[in-house]
Amino acid sequence: MQFDHRYCNRLIFGWIFLLMIFASCEESNLPPVAKFKISAYLADTVSVLEFDATAVTDPEDQQLALFVRWDFQGDSKWDTDYSNQKLAAFRYDKKGLFHPILEVKDQDGATDTTSLEVLITDIMKVSQMLDARDGRSYKITLIEDVWWMSENLDYGTWIKAPQGQENNRIVEKYYYNNDSAQTEYKGGLYTWKEVSGWAKANLPQGICPEGWQLPDGIALAKLINLGHLVSPQRRLYGPGGFWNLDLPVQGGSYGWYQNYKFSMGISRWWTGECSGDYSNNTPYAIEYYDYLNLTYSNYDGEATNYYMAALPVRCIKKVQ
Repeated sequence: MQFDHRYCNRLIFGWIFLLMIFASCEESNLPPVAKFKISAYLADTVSVLEFDATAVTDPEDQQLALFVRWDFQGDSKWDTDYSNQKLAAFRYDKKGLFHPILEVKDQDGATDTTSLEVLITDIMKVSQMLDARDGRSYKITLIEDVWWMSENLDYGTWIKAPQGQENNRIVEKYYYNNDSAQTEYKGGLYTWKEVSGWAKANLPQGICPEGWQLPDGIALAKLINLGHLVSPQRRLYGPGGFWNLDLPVQGGSYGWYQNYKFSMGISRWWTGECSGDYSNNTPYAIEYYDYLNLTYSNYDGEATNYYMAALPVRCIKKVQ
C-alpha cells in the first residue's frame, strides 16, 4: 500500500488547527473584577475594621472559585495569603492615610487589583469644658493635639440689633434674628472688635474662657490639611461627623447694610489671626460649606456702607 503524504499532511495540519483553537480559548480567559468596601473609612487606632470583598466577580468562574488576598498597609507587602474567604478584619496601630489593596485571582490565574483610602487618627476623645464665668458647659473634642469646642460660644450679655456692640468692658452678643430662643443656630454672634476685646493686646484669648484662645493659623492648618485627605469633608466636620465638631453647612450670622437688615450668612467662625492695620478690622474667618477653608474677611467696622458682620466663636485649647 502506498503511503499518502497528502493525507498525513492534512492530518497534521488538522491537529495543529485544533491546538490553535484550544490555545486561543485559553488566551480568551477574561480576568476577574476586584471590588471591596470597608466598614469605616474614618477610624482611630483602636477600631477593628472589616474588609468586605464579597462583590468580586468573574465572567467565567463562580465567586466561590475566586481567591483574594489583602495588603492592608498599601505598602506592596501582602498581609494575607490567597483565600476564598472574602471577609477580613484589620486594626491599624498608627495614624495616617492608608491605601489598602485587594487582589483577586480566578481559576486560570488571571488577577485584578483595586485600592481604597482609609484615614486613621489618634484615639478619639470627647469631653466637656466648663466656662467658670457663667457656669455654662460646652462639648469639646480632641483632634491631634488641640481641644476644639464642638459648640458655639454663648457668653456675654444679649443685646438686640441694630444696637451696636460697644467698648464698655461688657461682652455683648447678638442672637440670630434677634431671637434668644432660636435653636437652629445656637450660640452668640460677635463682631470682630468684640471678639478681640477691643484691643490687639487681648489676643489670642479674646473673649474665650481662661486657658482657651481663638483658633490660630497653626491649629487651623492642621485641621484643614487633615480634612483634605477625605472627601466629602462633612464626614469629618459636619453634623454627626467623625471628629464631633458638628459644623453646620449653613450657619446663623448677623449682618447689616445701611438699612440694618438681617442676613443669613454662610457658616463662618472668627479666628485669632488678624491681618493688616488692626483699626481697619480685617481679620480672618473659618469658612465651611462641605469643606473647611481659611478666608480673609475685610469687614470695615466703622463705615456703615460696608457689610458688617457678627459671627460665632469656637475656642481652642492646645495640649501641653
